[in-house]
Amino acid sequence: KYERALSTLQKVEPPKEGCAYEYWSAVASSLMGLEKFDEALEIAVDLHAAVAWVEKQARLIGLREPLTTEESKWIEAIGEAAVASIAVAKQRSLLLITDQLALAEIARQNGAVRGVHSQAVLMYLLSEKKLDVDTYNRATIKLIEAGYSFIRVDDVQLYSVIVQEQFQISVRLKQIFGTLESASIDLKSACLVAAGLIRKLYLEPLPDEIREPLLFFILDTVARNHPKFEVQRLIRTFLRMQMSHLLSPQYRLIERSLDRW
Repeated sequence: KYERALSTLQKVEPPKEGCAYEYWSAVASSLMGLEKFDEALEIAVDLHAAVAWVEKQARLIGLREPLTTEESKWIEAIGEAAVASIAVAKQRSLLLITDQLALAEIARQNGAVRGVHSQAVLMYLLSEKKLDVDTYNRATIKLIEAGYSFIRVDDVQLYSVIVQEQFQISVRLKQIFGTLESASIDLKSACLVAAGLIRKLYLEPLPDEIREPLLFFILDTVARNHPKFEVQRLIRTFLRMQMSHLLSPQYRLIERSLDRW
C-alpha cells in the first residue's frame, strides 16, 4: 500500500489549486489512509527517505535453498512472495513480520515460523525507548483506522480520540470505537477500558448534554454483542475500583446515568 502511494506521489507533480489539486489530495488520502493532504505528503517524503536508507544500508538476503515441493503447493493459495517470505524466515531462523493473521498461522503450522504484527513491533520500539508514549498511542490509533481488528487498545488512547473529535460522536469516533464491540472481545477487558473512559468523562468539566450521550455511546458500543446487564455490572465494579471516596459526587452522577441507560 505504501509502495503504491509513494509511486503515485513521486510521479505526479503537486498542483497548486483547482481540480488537479483535488485529485492529488484524493490520491494521497486514499492510498495513505490519511485525511489531511499535508500530513500524507509529509509521511510520503519520510517513507521515501526511509526506503532509500534501507536500500542503501540493508543487507539483502534470500533463500538458502530452493522451495520444497510442500512449500511450492502454497504458491497458488497465498502467492509466491508470501511463500518465499515464510521459506526465508524458516531457513534463516528469522521472525516473519506480517499483519495477515492467516499468513502467520500458515507459517506457524507449516514452517514452525514465528510471526509478529505491527503493534508488537511498536511495543518493542516503545520498550526500547525508540518511541515515546504519545507516538506509540497515535500509531496504535492509526492501525485501528486502517482496519486492523486485533489491536490492543486502552482508555488513554481512546480518550485522546474523544478529545480530538471535540467530544462529538463523529464517524471517526464510531469507527475507532468499533474495536470495543466485537463479539470475540474479552468482555472484562472491554468493560475495564469503558470504565476508564467514563471516569475520565466525569472528571472533565463538560455539560450533561455532551457528557451523557458519550456515556451512552460507550455503553451501547460495548453491549452491542454482549448482555447489557453484564456490561452494566462489570462497569460498575471497575468504576468502584477506580474512583476514590473524594470522587463520590461524580460516582453518584455516573450511577444515575447507568440506571437511565
